[in-house]
Amino acid sequence: MVAEDVLVKFFVILALLFFVPKVVNSTTKIPDALAELMIGIILGITVLSFFFIDDMITILSTIGIVTLFVFSGMDVDTNFIVKNKKFFTEHIILHILIFIAVGCVIQLYLHLSFQIAFLTSLALTTPSASFILSSIKAVGKERKLWIGSKAIGGEVTGLTLMVILLSLSDIKMLILSL
Repeated sequence: MVAEDVLVKFFVILALLFFVPKVVNSTTKIPDALAELMIGIILGITVLSFFFIDDMITILSTIGIVTLFVFSGMDVDTNFIVKNKKFFTEHIILHILIFIAVGCVIQLYLHLSFQIAFLTSLALTTPSASFILSSIKAVGKERKLWIGSKAIGGEVTGLTLMVILLSLSDIKMLILSL
């Protein structure tokens, strides 16, 4: 009986993750990522005891994150980025400056530790490339490439900053991770 319960929950989770957002998108034109977020919030509030942290959720979340980064990497057009390297360099520098400014404000006013303040800043200032890419279906190919490359550039910058922030307590680990 326990195995059947796990299989039913697994099927429900997969159905909610893969099919419901597509149906919502086709009927209401709400982007898949936003539909997934709304479904997660609604289920988290209404069905508290159905989903709980166990090995299945951990495995699915890990697969989801790995898949996100694989697909984000596949969307990068390196020739386009090299051709527009001045713009992307300026954008990365601007993102880092905004990140530092927000982190300093958080640390100054909320009196948090350096790492916590700047990780919070990172969460607030880094765009979600997967959400942006899934939301720009209606624009032309050139504009979609431009927006997608900029979003992925911001996310790569954010990930690099996150690795640095999380490794600050161990300088040897920081050097190895870069």
